[in-house]
Amino acid sequence: MIVLIPDHYKKRALPVRHVWFAERPRLRDSLLPSIYFHSQSRETIPGFSRRVRYTGLVRVDREDSELLNSFSKNTRYEIRKESAQADWAISFVEPIGIWEDGPIDCIKSGAKYYADCTVISRAVFDHEGSVEHHYVVDRKLGRSHLLRSQSDYGQCTDADKRNRFGRLNRLLHFRDMLYFRDRGVATYDLGGMANVRRGSKLGNIDGFKRGFSAQLVEESIYVSLSLVLYNRVVHQARTAA
Repeated sequence: MIVLIPDHYKKRALPVRHVWFAERPRLRDSLLPSIYFHSQSRETIPGFSRRVRYTGLVRVDREDSELLNSFSKNTRYEIRKESAQADWAISFVEPIGIWEDGPIDCIKSGAKYYADCTVISRAVFDHEGSVEHHYVVDRKLGRSHLLRSQSDYGQCTDADKRNRFGRLNRLLHFRDMLYFRDRGVATYDLGGMANVRRGSKLGNIDGFKRGFSAQLVEESIYVSLSLVLYNRVVHQARTAA
């Protein structure tokens, strides 16, 4: 379990505690401004507002070949095809403060606020594009959670290069799994799933993640009612100003 107050919340009149991967919220925290991310509980907890959150979990504590063979046929093919290329490079950085190779949008991912428990991976090919994954990691629990995946895919108009981004993204996920496994982190969290069918954007993203044979799990995000009330009062004050 990770418990911290992100730096940007420390400056607020009412600092907000972030708690990751707790089994369930503590009742006394309902009186404090708190957010519980990816709690295993699915119950209604007095003093908290609950939101359902689906995610995909992969057990990575196995041999490379066994892990790779657990993926779907297409995912295995894409990873092996990209692995055969010679013009890519993968880097890992933790904590994020020592990253020096170009700008990273850590604000959108939240990685900036979890620096002490964050890992960022980057794959670059032929100096033409990159894919990045931002993680929050609970080393004691042995779980990594994908906060954000970003790439230059959306800026690319060439069909072959767009396909290349897709293959590189799959390869980076696989290498990330091996990286965490080798450091004692056995559970790889693909960072949320919409649990909808293919055909929509979210459904296609779910399909991509299912290619890694992820187990769909229902978890919860709990927000203390004291924080809900505080945010409501602040919003009304700003609207009236």
